[in-house]
Amino acid sequence: KAPLWLCGDSARLLEHLPAGAMYDFVWTSPPYYDLEVYSRSDKDGSAFESYPKFMEWYRGIFAQAVSRLNENRFLGVKIADVRDGRGAYCNFLGDNIACFRDLGLHFYNEAVLYTPLGSLPMRTSRQFRATRKMGRAHQNVLFFWKGDPRAVCEHFPADIEVGEVEDPGDPAA
Repeated sequence: KAPLWLCGDSARLLEHLPAGAMYDFVWTSPPYYDLEVYSRSDKDGSAFESYPKFMEWYRGIFAQAVSRLNENRFLGVKIADVRDGRGAYCNFLGDNIACFRDLGLHFYNEAVLYTPLGSLPMRTSRQFRATRKMGRAHQNVLFFWKGDPRAVCEHFPADIEVGEVEDPGDPAA
């Protein structure tokens, strides 16, 4: 079945979804607080003046999404941590886990999405000398389960193909 694409204000998610519709999977790559500011609108979470205000907005959106997620189904989120004005991590990773657990989901799996290095080595060498901060070449992919985690295999039987992942080798070699 083809996905249904909807455009609108995610803070008003339930107004955009068909009445009573429930979903089998939620996947998102949300804003990483103010890492990229998408607009200057007072309704745009990426432009909020504080991380706590952003997280309040963020939790409100996902409370709506979780309310429409069928029982015994997954929610996936791709994120990376962000830094505050002093240069320390905000703990966006931990706050995501807490957010979804507070909404009744179980933290079920995680993966690391390795991203191409591109200009990261050049940018990081200058950055590291100035601040002792390393560059990030990955994002976190978190999966949450709505329902009893012991029931996953009942809803997703073992007749799936599992293969080996090829090691691309050392790109610097």
